[in-house]
Amino acid sequence: MPILNGFPQGGGGKEVKVTEFIVASCTWTAPPGIKDLTVTCVGGGQGGKSGSNYGGRGGAAGSVVTQAVEITEGEEVAITIGLGGNGYGRDGDATSFGSYVTAPGGTGDAGPAGGSFTYETAARGGESGGPANVPGTSSSWGVGPGGGGGQDSPYGRGGSGGTGAGYGNSSASSGCSGTGFGSGGGGGGGYGTTSNNSAGIGGTGAPGLCILTYTRAA
Repeated sequence: MPILNGFPQGGGGKEVKVTEFIVASCTWTAPPGIKDLTVTCVGGGQGGKSGSNYGGRGGAAGSVVTQAVEITEGEEVAITIGLGGNGYGRDGDATSFGSYVTAPGGTGDAGPAGGSFTYETAARGGESGGPANVPGTSSSWGVGPGGGGGQDSPYGRGGSGGTGAGYGNSSASSGCSGTGFGSGGGGGGGYGTTSNNSAGIGGTGAPGLCILTYTRAA
């Protein structure tokens, strides 16, 4: 079974408490004597938006839903782990524990904004992207503003935003992928007002997670 970690607690008695971190889709079977099951689902993170003349917006983190679930031993449950969205602002996929619990993926404009610009003629290097969960840096020189950092999740950091393009025949950098389960990808750097520059694409959102905590027979 694709489990990141399982932590039995106790020992020497008739019951143990277990926590499972499930990171890939699978069919899970409830163990003998299961009770007090709590499920936490984390949706996949949204991909960062690509840059344009502005910096791209960072991707939104996936939702987190925690719920107590009544289940019987031997019951099989399909667990679906939501994928992160790609670097063009695609929404993250939902994570679900059968029909019991569903956490939607990151969506909308909840992630930090990319930087903007005001046109001036002086040459200057591109502006930096935002760290995770921080807006991108704006430019007052007409060159590329930075992308917004991807939104953090409770389980780790979003991706950093890409750096904007410099002055003349320059490419902005792409946003970084989210690193914590369910976090958003960083936005791509922008090209500003210099049309022969190119913008960066956004980073990929991080996949979701399912956490199961329960007591079972030893």
